[in-house]
Amino acid sequence: MMPSLAFSATAKVPLYNALIVPYNASALAYLGRWQDTGKGKWSGWGGTQLAFKVSGTRSFHIEVEVNDADVANAVYLRVGIDNSPQMPIGWTLSSELVKYNGTRLVVVALPDLLEHTIIIHTAGNYAGMFAGTSKVLIKQILVPQGGVLTAWTQGSKYIQTVGDSWMGSDCDWPRLMDRTKWKLFPIATGGFTAALMDTQYNYKSSGVSATDDPTMDAVIVSLGVNDYAQGVSVPNFQTSLLALVDKIRAKQASAPIFLIQAPKNLGTGMDFGQYETAMQNVVAARANTAYISTRSLEASLTWEDNYHLDAAGKIILADYVNAALIAAGL
Repeated sequence: MMPSLAFSATAKVPLYNALIVPYNASALAYLGRWQDTGKGKWSGWGGTQLAFKVSGTRSFHIEVEVNDADVANAVYLRVGIDNSPQMPIGWTLSSELVKYNGTRLVVVALPDLLEHTIIIHTAGNYAGMFAGTSKVLIKQILVPQGGVLTAWTQGSKYIQTVGDSWMGSDCDWPRLMDRTKWKLFPIATGGFTAALMDTQYNYKSSGVSATDDPTMDAVIVSLGVNDYAQGVSVPNFQTSLLALVDKIRAKQASAPIFLIQAPKNLGTGMDFGQYETAMQNVVAARANTAYISTRSLEASLTWEDNYHLDAAGKIILADYVNAALIAAGL
């Protein structure tokens, strides 16, 4: 549930003697495909992360510029505190009924003065974000007097996470893997099918090629939930997945690619894992790829709704994949 709006529409700083951290400060880690405009950063993908640490304060402010010309969808800011497995707290920056172009100042409350890890997502309809008609530009972070913002050091091994909302958006589980071992590079947005990911994988946003991805130590791909919901056939899924794997390999020449089956929801009987044969076939057809089955987990998983795991379920899946990557030699 989105909280009531806790921001001001003015660009004025409402904090006395605040620590002002510009968007391009070295302590801010932008994970995934972000674009620098010279006055801030934005992403055409809903799974990107802005990560840092804050201490010595009970709150901090995020100044964003909202440019929302999409008359059909809202845009949001989501903030995760201490990498909680719960869905990150969300703020609606514009709505279907109220469009907005201008500055928002989002106030994020913290539970105490101790050090807290922070992950910021920008979010909205995937088509509008990719087209740039729904855009949230991170401009600066404001920390009240006495507070400190520092870098959250991630692991040394880069893992690209490719997929839908399970992989890098509101309901993602990869962020719950060992962040002291892995540094994530999400390329994911809620609502994606394998065919849509194949179409957009090579781009930062519409018409903007992604030519500067870092070299990855591994790539993990998980799709199928939205394909199942849209009735995509197994052969068609396989065709799209194979094309996607080839695009990933063109950018990541030596990184192993792991295809991860989305588990069946035993409570509803919805078998998102019906595409496991397609994944196995792709692995058989392409070198340096592997398939990770989640069938053994299905009886222990719990669900937030018909299509997404709850907090406990996400932890189980993250721990399982974390162990599988380590067992594979990463």
